[in-house]
This record gives sequence, C-alpha cells and structure tokens, in this order.
Amino acid sequence: MGLELRLILTGEPGSGRRAELPANRVEPLEHLHERARRPILGKRPARRPDRAEVRSVALRDAGPNHGPTIPLHLSRRSGRPIYPGGSEEASVARAHFGPELFRFLRDLAKHNDREWFAKHKARYEEHVRDPMLRFIEDLGPVLQETAPRFVADPHLEPGDVMSGAGLWQPDRDALAKVRDAIVAKPARFERAISGKAMAKLAWHGEALKRPPPGYPPEHPLVEHLKRKDFAVGATWDERRACAPDFLERCAESYRTAAPLMEWLTRTVGLPW
Repeated sequence: MGLELRLILTGEPGSGRRAELPANRVEPLEHLHERARRPILGKRPARRPDRAEVRSVALRDAGPNHGPTIPLHLSRRSGRPIYPGGSEEASVARAHFGPELFRFLRDLAKHNDREWFAKHKARYEEHVRDPMLRFIEDLGPVLQETAPRFVADPHLEPGDVMSGAGLWQPDRDALAKVRDAIVAKPARFERAISGKAMAKLAWHGEALKRPPPGYPPEHPLVEHLKRKDFAVGATWDERRACAPDFLERCAESYRTAAPLMEWLTRTVGLPW
C-alpha cells in the first residue's frame, strides 16, 4: 500500500522500461527548507507583495541546456509561484527538463545493458539524474505549502508525462476502510472529489467489474466502491514537460488532489 504523490513519465505501450532515481540521492526535506530560506536575486516586482506573504526559494543554475529562465517566489498563503521581473543573470528557475531526457530514455529502452549505460553515464547524469534531483529540490517547498507530509517521488519512462496522487494498491484492511467510509459518510467523500479542477484529473488504477461483496450494488457511489486503487492525476506531453512552468503545473495538480489525499489519509488512520 502506498499513499503517494508522483511525477511519472509514462512509457510507450509495451516498452516495459523504467529508469528510477536512487532513493539515497534525494535530499532530506529539512535541507530543502534550509535552501528555501536563502534569498533569490533579481529585480523587484512592480507591485511588491508583503514580506510576510512571500518566501523566496533559491534554485541552482541548471546550466545552458535547460531552456528559458523565469524567477520563482512562493506565496506563503497559497504556495503558488510569484514571478517578478528579472534578468537572465539573476538566480532564477529554469525549465527542469529538456528533450535530451526523453532521447536518453528511448535509447536506454533499446540498449538496456550495463556496458551501454556505462558509456552513456554522462548523458544520464546531465539530462536525467541532475534535472530530476533539481525538480525534487524545487518542488519540495511547494508541496510543503500544501501539506507537510507531501514528498516528490519521480519515476521516469519515455512517452507521456503524468503527475499522480492517491492510495495505490492498498491492502485488504485499508481498502475496506475506504469503502466503508464511502458508504457510511458519502457526502464527505463527494466533497473531497468535487470541483471543476478535480473534474479535470483522471482516475487511475484497477477496478472490479462488479460491486465488491457486502456492499450495496445500488449505492450512488458504486463505481467508486468498485475501485481497487484510489488515485488521480494529470497528463501532459513532452513539450509541456520541457516548459519552464511545468513545476507549477504539477504543483497545481497536487493542490487539486489535496482534499482527496487528506480524506484518504485520515480514513486509513494515518496522520495528515
């Protein structure tokens, strides 16, 4: 079972290849908070927000091959970036990913052996590992604004791009708790999945063909009772993944899914 927030670059049909970042390369969240306290350089915005409402996030320079640059400040209230004007010489956020990331992963799918990888390790580090580590570092403070227990957990495959959140492959007891809660207090679950933004997210995972034994087949939320996974997500193409605002797009999908995440977390008895 896993309660997760993920960024996934989903594979082409039948590829079966996945490149994952080693867990020991992800920096602890307290390090992210320490970096978040450092100032960001650049021109002040025309309309300067109240200092109490803005937290600057220091971002590493990703080098010349990571696309156009944009400044990034995070609102303390909403967690959303605030983009003041700034020069190219300022410390600014860049597009985290470039087309070379997808080229490498497609090549890896064709040559998935140690010898080939050793020869192309520099490509992997420059275009896959380092951008993903930077994405984790930059997304961490944004997720903390939504919920302190949210963490970035990227998984990569060539093809389309997806961000997801939810309860994935729960054990029997956890799944029963979720289904029982839907039946006992359906209005609470409906509030967690309501809204125009939520309607734009797609549900993912497996589902039963028939209502689970012991649950009313005529229940108005029976299609949710059939679910074996409770996860939602947004999808983009590779061009969007290489855009400077991709981090904010991911963050917005996580904010949208936060009420469902809170409901699931509390329902299975975990702290929110």
